[in-house]
Order: sequence, then structure tokens, then C-alpha cells
Amino acid sequence: TALLQRTLQQQQQQQQLERDDDECKKPLHRQYIDHILLHFEESFLDPEASFILDPSQVLEIIHTALPLLEEDPILIRIEAPVKIFGDIHGQLGDLMNLFASFGCPDDHIGDLGYYKYIFLGDFVDRGHKSLEVMCLLLALKIEYPQRVFLIRGNHECHAMNEMYGFYAEISERLYPHPSTLKYLDHDVLNENVPLHLDRELSDYFARVERRRAAVSPLDAESETMLDIDLPFEMVDVDVVAGNDVDDADDDDDDVDGEKKKMKKLTRKRKRKRYQTRRFFRDRTDCITYLVQSFELTFRWLPLASLVQDKVLCVHGGIGQIERIEEIEQLQRPCDVVCDVQREMDEQQRRIVDLLWSDPAETDTDTGFQANKRGVSCVFGSDIVRSFCKRNSIDLIVRGHQVVKDGFEYFAGGHLITLFSATNYCNVMDNAGAILCIDENLRVIPKLVEPRKINMTALHESAGGAAEGDEEGEEEKDELDELDKHVVMGDDGDDDDDGSDNLQWRKLKQFPPSPMRNSGQSGRSALSMSPQPHSPHTPHSHTSNTNSPNFFTSSFQ
Repeated sequence: TALLQRTLQQQQQQQQLERDDDECKKPLHRQYIDHILLHFEESFLDPEASFILDPSQVLEIIHTALPLLEEDPILIRIEAPVKIFGDIHGQLGDLMNLFASFGCPDDHIGDLGYYKYIFLGDFVDRGHKSLEVMCLLLALKIEYPQRVFLIRGNHECHAMNEMYGFYAEISERLYPHPSTLKYLDHDVLNENVPLHLDRELSDYFARVERRRAAVSPLDAESETMLDIDLPFEMVDVDVVAGNDVDDADDDDDDVDGEKKKMKKLTRKRKRKRYQTRRFFRDRTDCITYLVQSFELTFRWLPLASLVQDKVLCVHGGIGQIERIEEIEQLQRPCDVVCDVQREMDEQQRRIVDLLWSDPAETDTDTGFQANKRGVSCVFGSDIVRSFCKRNSIDLIVRGHQVVKDGFEYFAGGHLITLFSATNYCNVMDNAGAILCIDENLRVIPKLVEPRKINMTALHESAGGAAEGDEEGEEEKDELDELDKHVVMGDDGDDDDDGSDNLQWRKLKQFPPSPMRNSGQSGRSALSMSPQPHSPHTPHSHTSNTNSPNFFTSSFQ
């Protein structure tokens, strides 16, 4: 018996070593995804908790994701089904709550095999966990480059990060390893630095100086000048079979299915591989390099996505842009100029409109108005309808503004404002929401109430939601009985009986659409009938309480 016990113990130890070895063999970004999605703990949300990655690891994730963002077009055209997330603002708990309630972007424990994921920007600032959120989204982009898409928000910008906390978080929570620094604290020379450190530092700063000298004096003094040198090499990478972009490129109908599959499996393409700095003059130099790396990444983020040629996704709004082609004509990398004293060229005006503009307060407001933010404009319901008709689309989805119930309709349902962070800045008491758009372009809002995430509940139930207050639960019960799907018809048909003002403050007062069950022809492609349970989706599309059970085991 003792021999058998020892044998079993040795086998268990060997199996554990093999599992640990397999874990170590995973690339860094995959390890980080697993750490967050599989092993999430409430302690991760502690504002005082240290960040699990060191600066060199953060830089590895940034510089691995950057070429993938560069490959995405400035306007991403994808097919449904998709999930759309609004502003997150460093609130990791809300992001995890939404993942636990309605499915997460993973091909093993989540629903990534069915949905693509679109995030509408404002990933950082104000919340305590901007680093965790940003690194998780970049890691997901690396792992699933044709299933996860990141759209730029107005807070993916140097000026906003400096003012609203992201850069301060980088400085306060990231500490480089002493072996990477020439000088330690208080300008103390590091006696244990590698001999070649000085040479690498000298080479780097020499390249930066040469780069400065190559630009005009005016650009060199500009606040938009980015003093970072990122050398790269072009390498061959394997194309992942079944990704959307490469499937679209492969139109050789003469190749039979099996040969075509093998062709895709073995195809290679060129991609940048950035060479990340390994050594720094001091901690300040390291933090500056991190800030510049994030800023460069933000400048390459796409500005919009078009789902099935019918749903336009942006962060702010359309502003004075008239055609979708105007977005596609924009060039990256691009900075955002928010100084009202500076004259903007046409490109900057369009970028600012996409990131900063807002819809009017009510549907009765028309035309353009000055924006209280002091930048861009406010556009009326007539502008939205004209834009949709001119571009043959049905819906605009945007973030950028807190709304009480996480999502809010405008312009007769042709625009939805989406906000995913709950209880914004700990004062708004707002719900958070996402949108699910199925393959038939049915739009299903999903919301979670503002509350502190309860990780015990997440471990025990895929719904993962802590019990809300009595009023919140009653409201959710009422919402479950309502058809929360707007039917959007032609402009002349969707607004009668005084219901044109669809700026609803409480979703339990959500009025029925005058188009519902009308049987009229000419209905837009965005049908809002209740969505049946799809055989492709691993979870229900009804409410938190019926959400999937995949986190039950994955969080153990």
C-alpha cells in the first residue's frame, strides 16, 4: 500500500511538472489571458494590488500587438455576428462581470467561435486598472487578430492620458528590474549592469537624435512629436486557417476543398517584428519609453468598424462627416489635436469628429450645435437619419457618453449610445451594457447593474452577478418581460404618435416601436425580433440569470 501511494504521488508530481512546463511554453500574451480569464480573483481589483507584469513584459505585449493593429484597416469591415463593448475606462471588474455574464473572448471557455468582439475605445483613464485592461485587450488581439478588434477612443491620446490618470498609473505601478538600468535611484551607478549596456543605450539615443534631425524644426518642437525609435525586421508568419481577411483574399475556385485548406494552412505572409529596448538609463527613461510605446499603439488604432455594411461602430460620433469613404481616406499613425486654439486640417477635423462628437439631447434637436466639451460638435437626429440613408446603413453604435442604463437610443433607433463601465467614477450609479448582433443583424442589448463584482458568485455561477438591490432586481425582471429590440424602418415610417423622442432615461419605460408587428415591407436589415437560442452560441441570450456556465470551472 505504501509503495502504491508513493507511486501515485510521484505520478501526480510528474503530471504537475508537465502542466507547469506546458504553461511556461505558452507565449507571454497567452499566459496573461489565462491568468485573467481562468484564475481571476477579487484581489485583482484591489487598487493597491501590484501589476503582475514587469515593464519588459508589457513592452513585449505592446510591440507584438502593434504590427497587428497596423494591418487592420482604419475602417474595419467585418461580418456578423459580433459583440460590441462601450467605454471601459480601466474598470476591470466590470469587464470581467460582462465576460462572466454573457460570454468571454476565448475559443475554449468562451464564445469566440461564434462572435467577433469589437471594443469602442476609452479603454483607459479614470479607473484603477487601466494597465490590466489595456494589456488584456492587446493580448486578446495578439491571440485572435481576426476575431478581436480595438477601435480608438478619445482617451487613447497623450493629452488625455496625462490628465486623467493612465500615465500616472504606469509611473506608479511599473518598476523595471534593476539589471536593466544603468542608474538606480538617486542616480546611483548600477555596478552590476552588463558591459554592453552603455553601447546599446548610446546607439538608441543616437538613433533618436538622428530622427529628430530628419524632421522639420516646427515638427520637432510640436507636442505631437513622438521621440521613440522602434527598429523592426520583416519576418515570415504563418497564416491561421479560417481567418476572415485571408479567406476573403483566397478566391481560387478551381482548388478543391482539401487542397484549398492545405494551401491556407501553409501560406505565409510578411509581418513586422519590432525590436524592443532591453536597457534603460534609469527608471524615468523606462517609464518614458513605456508611455511612448502606448502612445504609438494608440496612434495606430483603427477609427471605425462597419458590420455587414449595415452597422457603423465608432467611439464618438459622425460629427460633420457625410460619407463612410471619408473615414477610409484617413491616414495613420495619427495624433489627436484637441487644442481649440490650433487650426485643424481636414484629416484632424474628421478624426476629432469621430472621437469627440455627440448626438443631441433629444430627437427634436436638429442640425449642428456647439459642443459643451469645447471640441467637435453636437449633431441632431436629422443628421443621423441623413447619414444612414446616404450610406445605406441602418445603425450607428457609439460610446463616449455615460447613459443611465448602459445603452440609449437616438434618432428613432438609428443610433445607440453604449457604455460598459458601471457606476462611472463611483458617482454615476449607471448600469453597463454590451450589444450582441447576430448573423441576421438582430441587435440584443445586454446589461449589468452597478455593483461590486462578487467573485464567489462568479466561481459558483456563470451568471457571476452579486445580488443587486431590490429595486434593481425588480427593474431587471421588468426588462426581461419587455422586448428590448427596436424595429428600425425607413425614415418616414418609424416615428409616429409623438414617439420620435427616444432618449429614454429608464428602460422599463421603453415604449413599443410603432413599427413592431406592422408587417410592412421595406424593413431594414436590422430586425429586432427576439433571438432564438443559436446552436452556435454556448449560452442563452436572455439575461444575466441564464448566462453560461463556462466560468464555473475556469475560475476554480
